[in-house]
Amino acid sequence: MNFKIVYKKILLVCILALGYFACLDEIPLANSENTLDRIMIRGKLSYGTPSMVSLAISDLSDFSPSDSPVPIVDAIVLLKSANGEAVAIPMTTIGSYELAIPSNHPTMPIEIGQSYQVTVQLPNNRNYESTLEPLIGVPAIKAVHKNVIERPVLDDLENIESRLFLEITLDTPLELPNNPNRSFLKWEFEGTYRFPESAIATEPLKPVNVCYNFDPLNLDKVVVFDGNQAAQPILNNHFLLEEPLDFRFYRGFYLKIVQQSLSEGAFKYWKELNTIIDRDGSFFETLPAIVRGNFKQLENPAEIVFGYFYTTMEDSIRIFISQDEAEFPTPMCREVADRETFNSQPNLCRNCLLKAGSTVNKPDFWIN
Repeated sequence: MNFKIVYKKILLVCILALGYFACLDEIPLANSENTLDRIMIRGKLSYGTPSMVSLAISDLSDFSPSDSPVPIVDAIVLLKSANGEAVAIPMTTIGSYELAIPSNHPTMPIEIGQSYQVTVQLPNNRNYESTLEPLIGVPAIKAVHKNVIERPVLDDLENIESRLFLEITLDTPLELPNNPNRSFLKWEFEGTYRFPESAIATEPLKPVNVCYNFDPLNLDKVVVFDGNQAAQPILNNHFLLEEPLDFRFYRGFYLKIVQQSLSEGAFKYWKELNTIIDRDGSFFETLPAIVRGNFKQLENPAEIVFGYFYTTMEDSIRIFISQDEAEFPTPMCREVADRETFNSQPNLCRNCLLKAGSTVNKPDFWIN
C-alpha cells in the first residue's frame, strides 16, 4: 500500500468534509462491531443567527486510496462551553451531526470571546474530546478585485499553451475595533454558474433546461493567513484564488468568498495541512509527519485522531463575473443541427441535472 497516497487522501477528505458535511454517498456504516482503530472527526462551530455546529465522524481503519471514509452512526455528540453549558448535537445524515443554535438558546448561548469544545462517545464506548477553542470575531471584507490574466500552462499532451484565468485578490483589515491582536484568517470559496442544455435547431419549440450549478472551489488547497506577518494592519490586493476561464463563465458566474476567523491553534493546523497537500509526492520527498488535530481519546491519549474542531465567525461577499469580463468563453453545450446529433451529445448536455450540484431553480441572489 502506498501510505503517502493514503495519507494525502485523508488530508483532502478533511478539507472537503469540513465545508460540505452533507456530501456523503450511501456507503457502509461503522457501528459497535467495528474495530475503529483510526478515527477522523471534523467539526466547526460558526457564529451567526443562528449559530451552526457541524461534525462528521468517520472510521479510517480500512481506508485505502480507492475508498471513502466509512461514516460512524449513533455516536453521542455534545457541544460544551468553558462555563460548563452543554447541548447534544443530533445525527442529521449518516455520519454527520448538526445543530442550529438560536441566539436566545436557553442553555447554550454562543458568544464571541467564549471557548467551546466537543465530546464524542462512539458506539464502542470510546470517548473523544477536543481542546477548548476560543470564538473570535472576524474583520469585514473591505473589497474584492477581479482581474483576467493570461499565462502558459501544459495541455493534456504536455505542450505549452496560453490560457486565460480569473485572478481574485482581496482587501481586508487584520484588526478588530478595540482589539489590537492581529487576526488569523481562512478563506473558502463557492462558484455558481448556469448552463443550458443543447438545443436542437430543427425543434425550436422544444424546451431547453437551464441549470444552475453550485461548485465548491479550490478544494485541493487551504488558504490561510497570519495577520502578524503583515507589515500593516490591513491586506491590500492579497491573492486568494485563480480559476481558468472555461465554460462555467459562459452565461455568467457568481463567486462567493467566505472569510473566517481562526484561533492560533486552528491556524497552525490548517497551515500544516496545506504544507503537506502542496507537496508534489515525488519519490525523493520525505513522508510527512502525521498532522495531529485537537482531539484525544480519553481512555488512550496516545491514539492518533485525525481531524480538528474549530470555532469561527464568518464574513462573506458574492461578486458577479459577466460573460464579457470572462472574454466570452466557449459554452459546454451547443445548439446542434438535428435530433440524431443531439442524441450523440454528452449526457450532461441532454440533461443538465445529471451534473452534481445542479438545479433548475434560479438562486435568489442571481439577478443578472
